[in-house]
Amino acid sequence: SITASCLAMGSDESEAMDPASAERIAESLQQLALAPGGLVERWVLLEALRSIEPSWTDENLSKILQAAGLPEDELISCADFTSWLFDVKSTSSSARPVPHITDDMTVEFLTDVEGNWEYFVHFISLSQVLFWSGEDRGVWGPGELQLRDSGYLVFGGDAVDKGAGDLRVVKTLLALKQRYGSRVFIVIGNRDICKLRFFAELQEGEDGGSFEKKGGAYWIPDPKPFPDYETYVQMHNLERGHISTVRWVLDCNMGCQTTTFNTRRHELALLGVKATDEAVVHSYRDSVDPASADPWMLELLRVGQMAVILGNALFVHGGIYDEALGQVPGQSPAANMSEWADRLNAWKDEQLRDFALHPKWRVEDGKDRRGGDRLIDYGSPGGANNTSIVYHNPFNNGNPQQLSNRVEDFLAKSGIRRVFSGHQPHGESPTVVRHVRSGLL
Repeated sequence: SITASCLAMGSDESEAMDPASAERIAESLQQLALAPGGLVERWVLLEALRSIEPSWTDENLSKILQAAGLPEDELISCADFTSWLFDVKSTSSSARPVPHITDDMTVEFLTDVEGNWEYFVHFISLSQVLFWSGEDRGVWGPGELQLRDSGYLVFGGDAVDKGAGDLRVVKTLLALKQRYGSRVFIVIGNRDICKLRFFAELQEGEDGGSFEKKGGAYWIPDPKPFPDYETYVQMHNLERGHISTVRWVLDCNMGCQTTTFNTRRHELALLGVKATDEAVVHSYRDSVDPASADPWMLELLRVGQMAVILGNALFVHGGIYDEALGQVPGQSPAANMSEWADRLNAWKDEQLRDFALHPKWRVEDGKDRRGGDRLIDYGSPGGANNTSIVYHNPFNNGNPQQLSNRVEDFLAKSGIRRVFSGHQPHGESPTVVRHVRSGLL
């Protein structure tokens, strides 16, 4: 729902709507956002708002569109409009109470599917909270994915990259989130965040070489274990351009596999759409294009969170450690875990709004910048000056380690008793690390 204080951003404070009106608008916009295409003319959106709350004016809508970085004289994405309003609300810790996990609730944690559709479907077959219903949808699954009444799902990040199921995994998670809202939580991982790169790096006139001139993959220390763009093109007898750029990025500086380009093309073929090399390029670029009719990867980042707290359980992608404790880029340290999660999630939302406003390369103070570049950095190795909770390896030579006393005490004082993370592969079953002093797992 949208609070009256959120909607007051689009009108004078004296004209702020009551919470009941805000609730009705929220529900209406959620339905409008799910309409085919999701793009409407400005007057259609305004009439929809007025049908629920007559006090809405064209000036109110203009203020909201400007604040959200959405066009005022073009077709408007209802999903973007709705997501921005919901994101504004989520920046307030008082507006999002932490659920208490009770004995009649079942919370399941699934992470790092990385595009493996078969693994995803197998997990669902073992799940106590997820099930398929309705008619078989072929490659999209044996029905529509549903969540049982007492069930909660937390997805821990890294939805894409190493299988022929990127689109299906992400869109199935998004549909589940849209359908069940506050009972489905998505943590974003490094493989999800880094896809923002593709929009700027695949603009006209750009390729892997121009990316390297702008600083390239600075997070990979020299000497780099992979060839530069020019060498890669020569090694594989490729032409300079977007196709070879995507192949090089996936192979050499996005932590994917040499098969990732081909598995994306294979999935496009499975879905019955154009499956050429150029179509693969478009699928990556369009998935994070703020103006795209279907920016499915960008939408995952919008609804996702950096940290999720359910009762006394914390869910992050990488992990919690001394250097990262309470850190939010450009801000003073947070005093407790709840404040930290709220501020970090709000910072992520701000970065995505920056990306929507400035998705292409630009020169700022003599440096090449793009919107959301601090978020891209946060999801990279050594991100945010080695304070990222997204990119972190909690193991030492493959062996699990206890958290420091400082981290343990910070979490204990914040009421956290369980920490769940993914990111680092470690066998076929979860690794459990018990802290005897506090009982933290």
